[in-house]
Amino acid sequence: MGRGMGCLGGKYITFLIEVMYKAGNRPIGSVGLSDVKANDHNASFGIDIGEKECWGKGYGTEAARLILKYGFEQLNLHRIYSEVWSFNERSLRMHLKVGFKEEGRQREAVYKNGTYHGIVMFGMLKDEWGKLEPTERDSPLP
Repeated sequence: MGRGMGCLGGKYITFLIEVMYKAGNRPIGSVGLSDVKANDHNASFGIDIGEKECWGKGYGTEAARLILKYGFEQLNLHRIYSEVWSFNERSLRMHLKVGFKEEGRQREAVYKNGTYHGIVMFGMLKDEWGKLEPTERDSPLP
């Protein structure tokens, strides 16, 4: 993960996702926590890999694990939640892979390209994060 920006007082934190090449780093997306609620110890997770040629290479999974680790271990959050459009198969798989649990569905909640789609709601609790195997929650980065 690359440079970070944000303000917990403003209730969000975002990190730039960069791929490192010999010629230099290249930004490919962002990952973050928003709606950080200090009193409730929870936040909303979001990620976007905008460069299609970088899809399916594990960058999103790695970035998700890093921001979850940051949220639970540095910010001391109790719960991190997320919403995914039901047709976004890559994102659905990534959420399950990093340990999110499906908490519910909203039927036909989004109208996109002339069709209604559902939203899948995910959540993860701090104790669930702690029970994941180290290989499931830690990034391969030093």
